[in-house]
Amino acid sequence: MKAFLARRARFRCREFLKKHDIFRLSAEEYTKDCRIFEQNFAGIVLGRCLDGVEVKIIQVDSLDDMGNAAPLSLGYFGEIVYRRNGIWQGTGFYGFIDHRSRVWCCGKIEDSLLYNGEYFFPYCIEPVFETLFFVKHTKLTRDENGAPSLIVTPHTPFKLPFLRKPLIKILRSFAKRFEKTKNLSLIKIEGFNEIE
Repeated sequence: MKAFLARRARFRCREFLKKHDIFRLSAEEYTKDCRIFEQNFAGIVLGRCLDGVEVKIIQVDSLDDMGNAAPLSLGYFGEIVYRRNGIWQGTGFYGFIDHRSRVWCCGKIEDSLLYNGEYFFPYCIEPVFETLFFVKHTKLTRDENGAPSLIVTPHTPFKLPFLRKPLIKILRSFAKRFEKTKNLSLIKIEGFNEIE
């Protein structure tokens, strides 16, 4: 089971991992606290760096001089940059390093949403909603006012009209449980009308 969960965590970040093959995540490293982090919308764990690779988290405006940029403290969000063979490279992804030196990915910088001084990251929100039994896929986007909203695609059997109200109630309740999602302005279920 642990091995499956570790593979699932990495699958969500396959685009990042394919381009930047610098992390390892074993089943043993995907421990209980990793799942708790994920369930609280921290992001998706990538793991620890391979030998010979150095990673740091820097402010996005420091990219012009990433080699000399001071790394942010543990737990602070910034761009994931790494050095391999003496060359620093940017990744274009937001992330942070936790207290066990594991790197977490929160999503592409270009996909992050800034609203009322708060950042909303796709990898911090989408995968957790996808743990709900009726949800097939989610997409973080903006509503017509620029506020963060979530589009939910349920599995086909759950698109039946009489299930609309119960599913909306579950999504509302689920979103209000967490700090990062209670301010979502709109949740829309694909195939149904918007939440009033």
